[in-house]
Amino acid sequence: MLSKIKEFLDKDSNSIKDCLDVGIVPYNNLIDNFEQLNIVYKDLNEDIPKMDLCFVNNTIPKETIEKINENTDILISLGSCINFKPDLVIPGPMVSDEFLNNVIQALIDDNIEYLKPLLVMTKENDFRRKTILITVKNELCTGCSGCAFICPALAIEMKNTRPNLDLKKCIHCGSCFVICPKSWNLHEEVEAWF
Repeated sequence: MLSKIKEFLDKDSNSIKDCLDVGIVPYNNLIDNFEQLNIVYKDLNEDIPKMDLCFVNNTIPKETIEKINENTDILISLGSCINFKPDLVIPGPMVSDEFLNNVIQALIDDNIEYLKPLLVMTKENDFRRKTILITVKNELCTGCSGCAFICPALAIEMKNTRPNLDLKKCIHCGSCFVICPKSWNLHEEVEAWF
């Protein structure tokens, strides 16, 4: 998976920056904002073309995901509550437009540093919830309560201004990772994977 992303980013930069053939199902018009993206697939009823990137979510049947994966260089999951193995996960049950925008820009700009935490999360499902535990353990937590507020499984409760994670309720969606202002600062843990 990491080598696949690196190979993609190492392609001739002119061909990457000029135009990428992209699919996004279900369709999100945010990607229309990128001149470098040529939308070739956005409807499940269409034939699946060859693509550089395809963004999918967990509502798509597994058989369709398998066909999409055969026709795309990089399969990206919009959300991490999934039943397939993508090349890159954008975490959370709902991916914000801003976050999607940042990931697309990082792929266009060959910004592996921005993508590293996502690659770690893709490689190890458990890293998403470990992030909160590591943040608290390393005294990085600001006590903002964002993780407890956004958790769709209600697995995080604030105690003494710190998150307390109920591992039995956690669904590994990654929402806490995305919302935590300190989660992307875990350089040692992230770098250990590279």
